[in-house]
Amino acid sequence: YNSNLIKQKKNLLPRLMSGKMSVDDLNVHYPPSMQTSSETEEK
Repeated sequence: YNSNLIKQKKNLLPRLMSGKMSVDDLNVHYPPSMQTSSETEEK
């Protein structure tokens, strides 16, 4: 389990950092404790 996560991190992190992989279209929902005040007002 842990070795799989490490492998995925090693493959994905360089792509994310270089901009080769975009996260613009991800629909990520954060728990209320992690949201900014503007994000909580949008709902």
